[in-house]
Amino acid sequence: MSEAAVYLLSNDAVKKYPEEYFLKVCPSALKVADRYRKESDKLHIMAKYVLFDTVLGLKESDIKTEIHGKPYSDKTDKHFSVSHSGDYTILAVSDGNIGADIEKINENRIKVSEYAFTENEKNILKENPAENFFKIWTMKESLSKAVGSGLGMGYKNVDVIPLIENREFKYKGKEYSGESMVVSDYVISVCCEGIIGKIKPVYIE
Repeated sequence: MSEAAVYLLSNDAVKKYPEEYFLKVCPSALKVADRYRKESDKLHIMAKYVLFDTVLGLKESDIKTEIHGKPYSDKTDKHFSVSHSGDYTILAVSDGNIGADIEKINENRIKVSEYAFTENEKNILKENPAENFFKIWTMKESLSKAVGSGLGMGYKNVDVIPLIENREFKYKGKEYSGESMVVSDYVISVCCEGIIGKIKPVYIE
């Protein structure tokens, strides 16, 4: 069984860190963030480096990016995945391939299911449509990150209900497991290669 954890950092918590901290941890990212007009966009950029540093002990110079944008580092044997939405940024960490996604629940997004969900997934939306939509959507995002395929996975061709329901699931010959959780008005999903235990979110200040 693989160990997996999810760490959450709020935008308000990021604001408590002084500029000197970011100049030390991620100077290039700080320059990029300063170009954004929206404060939330800047905070999301800085938040992931706070998480990399706090959770994994990694600085900006330690981080590399795979072809589909997933971060990794030669300085750790851990696999990790980042995502952000609204007021939060998350970092999921595991011993094996992992993907994670967070989305703020918003009923306006449900129409995406018409071209991105299987028929079975669409049927699940009949009960609690907003919450179930985001459980399915974030799990698809998480699986695509875990397998390293991005949108090329073909969202409409992969039914992720077994992952959400903690049932057996295989993709291209490999076994994956997942978990979806509701935190306040957000949905977080995590998908890992192999079997993972119960995940409880950890808040970083």
